[in-house]
Amino acid sequence: MKFSIASFSIFSMTFTRKTVLKQKCCTPIFIRYHQVKTPRLWPSVGKIAAGKQFTRLCLVLALLLTPPLKGEVPAFIRGCMDCHGENGISQQNDVPTIAGLSAAYHKASLYAYRNRQRPAVPSKYRLGDQDRPSTDMKTISDRLTDREITYISLYFAAQRFIPAKQNFNPLLVEQGEKIHRTYCQRCHKDRGSRAGDDSGLLAGQWSGYLNNTMKFYRNGSREMEKKMAVMLAKISEQEWQALLAYYASQR
Repeated sequence: MKFSIASFSIFSMTFTRKTVLKQKCCTPIFIRYHQVKTPRLWPSVGKIAAGKQFTRLCLVLALLLTPPLKGEVPAFIRGCMDCHGENGISQQNDVPTIAGLSAAYHKASLYAYRNRQRPAVPSKYRLGDQDRPSTDMKTISDRLTDREITYISLYFAAQRFIPAKQNFNPLLVEQGEKIHRTYCQRCHKDRGSRAGDDSGLLAGQWSGYLNNTMKFYRNGSREMEKKMAVMLAKISEQEWQALLAYYASQR
């Protein structure tokens, strides 16, 4: 398998979370990715309103400063596929498909694991040498360099997301759609299928993974934005099951 990071369309990268950054000349600043802080250097410009365009610029600069990879997919990218499937298409209900997620979301997720802002659940390898000891995302992200994280983010963002084929209760789909429109649509547009929201992909994602993620949010082991916490507080367990059915129905 051969690929070229250089062929990835850098202008498809978007980011929706806005913040204001203050800094002094040549001092570290922090770009906010879903409450994940990742250090960057930037010249003094006073106050910077960092929204979609600013974050896209940062990602473009990171790409331009990173030499292009050509030829065989490197081991640190192939290693992701030992759990997440070929090109990031998972075949496991409790492991998310990561193909097609935005580069910003990928990068934020890996830094969140590194910074212990997401629970890292031990997991056995699903492909390759399955006799290897179990690992977790904290251990994996700690081993990656910042440059490797950038490459991983760009590589999987360039892959096509394929919705999971899974069972769901068709009687709950209509209710789930209404709940999504009421509570979720503002941040997860197009029925939860727009990667450009930088909020992950809900439509067609594995229900087992989404269900575990909800448990982490509710027990406080995974951080979330205040507005999401407000919405989740209004959703009952039965309504959540309806949401799962709705997302699983989108193929």
